[in-house]
Amino acid sequence: MKEVETFQRVHGRLPDSLSEIGERDGESGPVYYQKQKDGSFVVWYGLRLGESEVYDSKTGRWDERD
Repeated sequence: MKEVETFQRVHGRLPDSLSEIGERDGESGPVYYQKQKDGSFVVWYGLRLGESEVYDSKTGRWDERD
């Protein structure tokens, strides 16, 4: 997610939450964010019951997950 990566370049750290970068809930519902211990992060939101679209900063890709 570009906004989180830009924040990290500018501030030298990951944001504590998406609200720190001005991100609000997405059009189809809440967007979630989690910093990982290894310095990476994950962002996800629900598509439908039991399915999510997930961005993993390690891969730089969005993937659908059950």
